[in-house]
Amino acid sequence: MLTERFPDIPITELLKYTHTYSYTSTFIQQIGKKVKSIEIKGLPNKSLGFHAHAGPDLLKQYGLTKDDYHFSPIRQIIIHLE
Repeated sequence: MLTERFPDIPITELLKYTHTYSYTSTFIQQIGKKVKSIEIKGLPNKSLGFHAHAGPDLLKQYGLTKDDYHFSPIRQIIIHLE
């Protein structure tokens, strides 16, 4: 969704605006570390169509249709700490 709305911003920057990143950064702060950089491995190309689990209510919530483009799941996110 974020890559559709902000196509000129790198996905590693957009990742910082997700709930998952927020939860992870809280944990990282609790152990006394800081995020130095984020690396994404296995980032696939855009593909057409959503996975079957994206029901009509979820699509409507984000203003999407089942035929909109999306990114397939990311294979690995590596967070480098300092």
